Amino acid sequence: MVFTEDTTRNEVITRNIPTAGSILYRSLIGIFFGFMALILMAHPAMADTRSASSMLFLETSIKNEVSDKVVKTAIKAQNAAAIAEAKAAQEAEAAAKLKEEQEAAARAQAEAAAKAQEDRRNAVVSFASQFIGNPYVYGGVSLTHGADCSGFVMSVYSHFGISLPHSSDAMAGVGSRVSGGLANALPGDIIVYDGHVGIYLGGGRLLSALNSRKGITINSASYKAIESIRRVL
Repeated sequence: MVFTEDTTRNEVITRNIPTAGSILYRSLIGIFFGFMALILMAHPAMADTRSASSMLFLETSIKNEVSDKVVKTAIKAQNAAAIAEAKAAQEAEAAAKLKEEQEAAARAQAEAAAKAQEDRRNAVVSFASQFIGNPYVYGGVSLTHGADCSGFVMSVYSHFGISLPHSSDAMAGVGSRVSGGLANALPGDIIVYDGHVGIYLGGGRLLSALNSRKGITINSASYKAIESIRRVL
């Protein structure tokens, strides 16, 4: 404490100067509140609260991450399924198109083969018809100078590379048998009778070397009983 001659002034000064006691008091207060803060921070309830908050945050984060993964996996699975379905549809469409093309090609091939056969049969008929009026010669094989019935048929088909016997009876076994009579006969088929043979022209007509009087001529295919119809084309 400082003493001066002015007692009143000394009292005022004395009140404004901090004492050692007041300083110590303030220090103790500060230390107390600091200590209390440490106690509160270190208190188990506080620690549990902070731990619970941390666990809740961690759990929420994990749930969000798992949810994101589930969503992404589901989207990926849906995309994969959609791609697989689209691919399967494309493959089915391609297979159907290929099958359709193959069937169309097979039909076209069959139609072409049938047309070729028809053209060949018509060619046989056309070729044989040019010798109408030429003579019948027993045992003959010449389309111009004379042929008998089997010689005529044999020579016509020989022109198309088909070898046949010079005998009407033997011609009953050539090629394949046509069932159903004239209703199923086609131009170019061989009609075999008892002792005679000729080439079917269609429309119920027969082209053959009939006899020495009529020579190579056209007459009804049903002029007498048919023994067999043979197809060599």
